Amino acid sequence: MRHCPGCVVLLLYLAAVDGCVTPPRGGADQGFASAVVESPEGRWRLVSYEIYGKSHAVTGRGMEFVLTRTTFDRHYETYVRPGTYTIDPTKYPTGINVQFDDVAPDQAGRKMVPGIYKVENDILTLCLDMSPGKRVRPPTFSTVSAEHQFVLYVCRREQPVVQR
Repeated sequence: MRHCPGCVVLLLYLAAVDGCVTPPRGGADQGFASAVVESPEGRWRLVSYEIYGKSHAVTGRGMEFVLTRTTFDRHYETYVRPGTYTIDPTKYPTGINVQFDDVAPDQAGRKMVPGIYKVENDILTLCLDMSPGKRVRPPTFSTVSAEHQFVLYVCRREQPVVQR
């Protein structure tokens, strides 16, 4: 029995729309990524960070990120900076947009900070563009850039977060 190529594509499309099949993410130059995107929800202790290609260890109690389904709170030793976030699983690496009230607006007047993240073995790797000017989503987990202030955070999961 022969199938026309258009029918096969249509069947795959209908299966993806119905949720039976998850289409692969990523482009030809990136390979296909896993269709499963692990949620960044949890309590994360900052282990190290990198900026301008230089890695820094965290001393003392450091900082924690606490993420629920929609909130992204930064916990310092004596205060908390609240924020919110959304995920874009269609991007590879997985895209994240974080909204911080205490971040200076970019050139377009937005306080949204674009980034990418991955979760592997209870380690959260998060790369955000903290540039004061035009912000873009980092293409990779690298902070070397002549035009942007990419900051790479590496955090270890402390405990899962209960939904509020």
